[in-house]
Amino acid sequence: LAYDKDLSKIGGVEARAAAMRTILAAKRALVVLDDVVTGRPIDLLLPGSACAVLITTRDRAEVAARTTQIVELAELSLDESLALLRAYLGEGSVQAEQEAAVALCSMLGGLPLAVEIAAQRVFASPRRSLARMVAGLQAAGNRLAHGISNRSVRTSFNASWEALSTQLQRLFALSGMFEGRSFTADALAAAVGERAGGGQESSAATVVDQLDQLVTLSMLKPAAHDRYIHHRLLADFANEKLAEQEDGDAARLRFAVYCRAFVQQAGGNYDTLEPEWDNLLAGVAIAHRQGDWALVAASVDGLTAPWFARARFVQAQQGFRWGLDAAAALGDDSRQAAYAYYLAKIH
Repeated sequence: LAYDKDLSKIGGVEARAAAMRTILAAKRALVVLDDVVTGRPIDLLLPGSACAVLITTRDRAEVAARTTQIVELAELSLDESLALLRAYLGEGSVQAEQEAAVALCSMLGGLPLAVEIAAQRVFASPRRSLARMVAGLQAAGNRLAHGISNRSVRTSFNASWEALSTQLQRLFALSGMFEGRSFTADALAAAVGERAGGGQESSAATVVDQLDQLVTLSMLKPAAHDRYIHHRLLADFANEKLAEQEDGDAARLRFAVYCRAFVQQAGGNYDTLEPEWDNLLAGVAIAHRQGDWALVAASVDGLTAPWFARARFVQAQQGFRWGLDAAAALGDDSRQAAYAYYLAKIH
């Protein structure tokens, strides 16, 4: 029904659209086209009159051709997330568990739908405990797997995923190896390696173009210094998709090799390593997990001087422990002694 007129009896989409435009011609109305998906035409839904149109979409390019009045909606701030939580649970409940409320909102990264669903789950629970919700999320280690996404958030992510080309799907999935850490196009290009269906290596320039497409589709965010980063829940989603990739382990290992080369190329210029400490340790972790002991040892050797020079002692401790496993597997007594000494030195 539209203004008490039944349009369902009019045959054909174009005829119904024309009838709707006729009805709106003499009206002042706001037409809302919610969650417009790439590739689905919306021209027939536009009123063609003085009526205002509000379009919501993850794809900026979908509306850029029609208007310059584009409003980017950022994630909620911590205060805004807490306000949304209070709207569902009441001021008293949130105030009584203020620390847990802050922790929950921080974990969900300001995604309104996720905060809403979390609040609904707490409200539906007999104990209505925010602390229990936070503990559950921390124990699960994956906000999506624990069910915070529920049907709505996951459906939203899946709709965006299915709209991607095969190439973009693979790139998005491989970006899951960063697990919410910021990364460069060079690092991801190294992980991508051979392009699916082609014999050429993916250049950083090609990957930049593809990453920018993911940014346009709101599946990635730009970060400082030409880096990229996921929203926390999208990082979980990308990691799930990475698990479905046949060459996921090979891509991870290519990234680990890239990390080793990156440290080697940096030489004594440790400033270039500053944004990458967590990623570099992740590269060692990947090599350790896949039992590439030579790569583990070479990576730890390369990082030893930078770790001590920049006092990255927590990361160094973990790295040297993995180094000891590698040295033992390789039967390298000299490295075993060196890594044990470095651990003692840190302590």
